[in-house]
Amino acid sequence: AVGNVGPLRVTNKLIGANASLIVNTMVQGNKIGGSFVLKFLGFETRPLPHNASSTEMQLALIRDIPSLLTAQVERSDPTNNCNDGFCDNGPSRSGGYSWALTLTTAVGNISPSSPTSREFDMEGEKENLITVSHLTGCVKSVCPALDVHTTGAFAGTNACGVNKPFSLAFGGAGAGYGGEGGKGVGHQIGRPYGDSRISNLYGGSGGSIGYLHPCDALISEKSYIRGGDGGGAIEIVAFNDIVIGSNALITCDGGKGSSGYMFAGGGGSGGSIVLAAGGSINLEGKLSVRGGDGGKITSKSLYSGSGSGGRIAIQSQTINLALASNLDLNGGRCLYDNDDDDHTSLKNVCEGKAGTLYLDEALQHNFFIDYFRGAMGTGQSLFLRSSGANKHPIREGPVLDLGKRFQPERVSFYLMLDGNLVDGIAPSLWGASVQLHESFSNDYAMVNEAVVIGMVVGRSHIKHLANYDTVSENTDFLDFMEIFYNAPPKMKEWYKFDLRLNWTASTYDLHLNDNPAVDGAKFSGAGIRAISLNLLAEGVHLWIDEIYVGRDFTMGFKCPQVTDVGVKMDRPIEHGWSKSDISPTSTIHDMQRHESF
Repeated sequence: AVGNVGPLRVTNKLIGANASLIVNTMVQGNKIGGSFVLKFLGFETRPLPHNASSTEMQLALIRDIPSLLTAQVERSDPTNNCNDGFCDNGPSRSGGYSWALTLTTAVGNISPSSPTSREFDMEGEKENLITVSHLTGCVKSVCPALDVHTTGAFAGTNACGVNKPFSLAFGGAGAGYGGEGGKGVGHQIGRPYGDSRISNLYGGSGGSIGYLHPCDALISEKSYIRGGDGGGAIEIVAFNDIVIGSNALITCDGGKGSSGYMFAGGGGSGGSIVLAAGGSINLEGKLSVRGGDGGKITSKSLYSGSGSGGRIAIQSQTINLALASNLDLNGGRCLYDNDDDDHTSLKNVCEGKAGTLYLDEALQHNFFIDYFRGAMGTGQSLFLRSSGANKHPIREGPVLDLGKRFQPERVSFYLMLDGNLVDGIAPSLWGASVQLHESFSNDYAMVNEAVVIGMVVGRSHIKHLANYDTVSENTDFLDFMEIFYNAPPKMKEWYKFDLRLNWTASTYDLHLNDNPAVDGAKFSGAGIRAISLNLLAEGVHLWIDEIYVGRDFTMGFKCPQVTDVGVKMDRPIEHGWSKSDISPTSTIHDMQRHESF
């Protein structure tokens, strides 16, 4: 029997003089009662009865210690049917019980970001479980005690049998990274980490092992129903441009969880892809950081979670996502034994969330090298189009820094336009501009403020103007520009601009397709430092090629012009040639000079 029973009662049937029986209690029996408290991670439970059931203790741990993720409790004599003190799995003779606790928490957990991390073999500090006894049943000075052991367990328990904490993701949940992982049969889900900019180049995480109890993974040396692998991490950095062709695929997908009958592993989360370029990024292929699928469970009542999508970050002066490009940031799928059933509500729980996409482009244009169009047989040109982010009438485009301010005698380039008039944009504001600046700044707005000479190709004409200011959303300068080509420019046709500057006279001439268009226009400035290309509105496509800035080797030659008063022709004044100009006298006959006409 368990506890302090009454004295032994005897019936005397002895024969003999003064024969008797004497019963003495050498040690009083005791029966444990009262309560106790458990302390862990800085919190304590409510008082628990001395014979608390596994359910009572488990609920108290979860409710009173918020830092716990899960708590599993197994008690001796779980069915309360062994009270004689002699059962292997029953209470002691005084009514003492044993509990096997498996507690999980993220407090103190060390999560290395990669296999080569310094934290990979580190262990967090061990947190001890503390007991506070309010038990009754003392015998003299000996009272019931509470002992905590970190190794071993009583018969019939599912304890891990380890003597120190360890890290393990269990319960079949999908891993998180760019978003939350899908929920498995356990209570936990994979949490997001990192940031959308990918400040640290993390990879994805592995999915949870499928077992519902963490110690089940230690039953066999070979672990079954494992979670899927996490996706890797790729970073591509270029000084100038990055081109991902239409047949290219860069993938850091998460792996699929292992399947099973009752349990299955969770899907791994997608990894990271970083593209960074000092010029442009032209993406026509596919980037994928998709989460891994959850393992398939044959039992219809259970499921495993899929991994979340990873993260993609693209940073450049301009980013061109072609129609053929494909960015896959989706979470993985949940797999079911019967795909004919409606699993909509289940998908909302077990499917991992999508990852994140971060785009950082300094300019409001897409620009890249067009390898199929070029002026004068060059075969390629610089292509610009608006990214569609806003509808500002003036949009800051790329700026060519010449390195220093100087006085070029000639600036020439080829230009071609195409595109459509977008609703809400006035036809007079549609077009592109090429502007020469006296100064350069990394602040694009500051570059655009002071223009020495500017040319604008519009929908119905081509204009020019010298010495004006412009800011991002101000188009007043367009009203003051002078038209030098009063006809609609043809789309998809190259136009040659040839600007010749006379810094002594502070005048410039402008030729269009080698025909004089502007003669002797006035300007002021100390030199040219930068050239900017700008699109004036949405829907404008611009190609530019063969930009030349430097000396004028035509020696100021101008084609003759036919006017009402005759032919006008500017040419250098000729003087008589000296003998030094025409070399010494020939030994055969004197050098003959031929006059020019």
